[in-house]
Amino acid sequence: MHSSVLKITEKISREVIQELDKMSRISLALLNDSVEAFLRRDYYLADSIVDKTEGVRSLENEIVLFLDKEKTSSSTRHESTNVYIKLILEDIRRTAEHASDIAEAAMNETVNEIIEKFN
Repeated sequence: MHSSVLKITEKISREVIQELDKMSRISLALLNDSVEAFLRRDYYLADSIVDKTEGVRSLENEIVLFLDKEKTSSSTRHESTNVYIKLILEDIRRTAEHASDIAEAAMNETVNEIIEKFN
């Protein structure tokens, strides 16, 4: 469990929890698919993973905007809670970025294997 999660003592809105869960599930699916693409040398799957990573970044930005908007409408939440949530978001996004890196490696390996066959 992430140490930032343990530091959150305030209630988090259902909307934020749902979006965190959605982003986490997407990132983990991308990671799983990137390993599969690497093992199978599936260039097209790998390419789609790289494209989908941008969607995770966009989702993170949307959640941050929501948190900032929520903060201004409800001053009862401590700023530290939002900081911890943003740290969690960053870690989830980094998982998707690692998936993208693996997918790019899969694409490179696939291309290299094709080049070797023709040489």
